[in-house]
Amino acid sequence: MSREKILNLNNCLKEQYNIYEKFLELAISQEELCREADFSYDNNMDRLNQILAERQELVEQIEENKNIIQNLKESLKEELDLAEVNVSTLTEKFPYSETTQLSIILDQIEALLKNIAELDDKSREMFNSKLSQVKKQLTNINKGKQAGQAYRPVIVQREGYFIDKK
Repeated sequence: MSREKILNLNNCLKEQYNIYEKFLELAISQEELCREADFSYDNNMDRLNQILAERQELVEQIEENKNIIQNLKESLKEELDLAEVNVSTLTEKFPYSETTQLSIILDQIEALLKNIAELDDKSREMFNSKLSQVKKQLTNINKGKQAGQAYRPVIVQREGYFIDKK
């Protein structure tokens, strides 16, 4: 029974790895968009919003999978009477290939998460930089409008605002 749960845990972690691979692809797309786009056009923002929506869907899948993994861990913890369920405690109880696979999969997931975090940091920096450029452009446009309006005469209302129709 425990071996079956460890196999299920392996399968869930493999599924988690696959989801994180998709997440990495989206992180790469987001980083490329942030590097190349200037975000002053709607289509760039639309593409960014689309990427973020897809990432959110993956986050929800990850959360669902994490709940399944947590339930399996709790079940193994009770069944094997362990204080904590991790690779080393499972390896002590079950020195099978399935438990060593857990370690390999977890290392692969950790490497993916590091790559995703690095790409997200780069994307955030580039996006913030481009956002500040857009803000400066808007400020300059508004200053130009104010300067142009300064040379126009102020329109004075000579008649009443409301006209009675009697």
